[in-house]
Amino acid sequence: MLALIAIWIMFRRHKRVEYLQQLEQELWSIQYANDPKVYRVKIRQILNHGLYVVLYFEQSKHQSLVIWRDQVALLAWKRLLMRAKLQ
Repeated sequence: MLALIAIWIMFRRHKRVEYLQQLEQELWSIQYANDPKVYRVKIRQILNHGLYVVLYFEQSKHQSLVIWRDQVALLAWKRLLMRAKLQ
């Protein structure tokens, strides 16, 4: 029970992404839930783990982001996988 509470607290600490869009080759825009500001970020690395991908940003104020396959549309998922292969 205590472990579930700890996991829930850790999950609540992470910002949830409301919007992620590719602007240029490495420049992306990202907006977090409950934050009206849209940030422009550069992706340093994309790791493909099959069912999810991990995005690492160059800016230190933005934490790494895990995107699961069922969280995005099929076309967006294919674009993420293509970007991961190109790196």
